[in-house]
Amino acid sequence: MFAVDQIIDYDSYGRPAMAYVQYSANNTAFSAFHFTRGQSLPDAVGADLPVALVTFNGANPLAGMVYQADGVAATQKINDIVFTKTQLWSGTGSAVELGSYDRVDQYAFALGANIGEHVQIRGEEIRARESSGFLGAIGSGGFSTADGAAIRLHGVSLRFSLDAATNRFEAFATYRQGHAQSNFSDSILSRINANLSQSAVGISWRNNVNAVALAYSQPLHVTGGDLGMKLAIGRTDNGGVIYNTPSVVLNPGIRQVNWELGMTHRLDQNAKIGMNLIYVKNPANSPGLGHDAGLLLIYGTKI
Repeated sequence: MFAVDQIIDYDSYGRPAMAYVQYSANNTAFSAFHFTRGQSLPDAVGADLPVALVTFNGANPLAGMVYQADGVAATQKINDIVFTKTQLWSGTGSAVELGSYDRVDQYAFALGANIGEHVQIRGEEIRARESSGFLGAIGSGGFSTADGAAIRLHGVSLRFSLDAATNRFEAFATYRQGHAQSNFSDSILSRINANLSQSAVGISWRNNVNAVALAYSQPLHVTGGDLGMKLAIGRTDNGGVIYNTPSVVLNPGIRQVNWELGMTHRLDQNAKIGMNLIYVKNPANSPGLGHDAGLLLIYGTKI
């Protein structure tokens, strides 16, 4: 037996924001996909919430570093419990110079287990190479980041689901940590070693009429590390350059934290209304922004 599934999401301009096609046969599934910045794939943990949230959608932690990406994946079911998944994608990020862009190439491997009908646990290893930037930031001139960065993340995720009559309850949690490393040759920066972390947890409920989802998340952020510099401070008698090589400790004092509650109510088969309550602490990891809050009202109908 085989099956082909296809999903395409469009942005407000009618362009594909995410396209996903999967071919399944027996215990193996192959997929090809395209996504734009911040978009999630259908099989990502947290991507299947019954209410669309603004602050979290299950997207890959590196998806915010690229404007668009294309990739392939393969899932192999080893037995009724254990499965593996391999994913490879390459994306284009910010412009480095005219006609040249930062690129991110990612490889990921996951080993998971379906425990009964209600629980799934998955461990994953992510490795990526950034061509000309550092976590999406592009430096030029004396602070050139042209040598790029190597990124490595590992983590674990958990899914829970339970059906009771017409009600469905779901919960998820995901946590990743790792590091990004760079060594620069033609730059005042000599190296950057940054520790990284990303996490999210959420719960949801739905029936034939109503749906509610609550999520807490911390986007990918720097938790520590160090930065090395190479500063010219003079010359020797024979003309050689004397350098000072200070090291700066990376110790961010604040981190962005998101809370969001989303609710929808179906008026009939063609229309629904909804509301999202959003609270963000330290948006963009900036000490000057403090807090941000928002209310989003939604009305949707089929035409």
